[in-house]
Amino acid sequence: MVAIAVPVLDSQRRYVAAIGMHGPKQRFNLDDALARRSLLAESAKVISQTFGY
Repeated sequence: MVAIAVPVLDSQRRYVAAIGMHGPKQRFNLDDALARRSLLAESAKVISQTFGY
């Protein structure tokens, strides 16, 4: 199993949630996870903005 997650922050920069993805190593390797890190981070940023961050 390979997994990656990024935090969602509130207006006081506190961790309130996470967005992540995972999959079996045969279909989702470390390079795949790292390649999607920026997509997860951008999504978390948009959600964090709704919490006032």
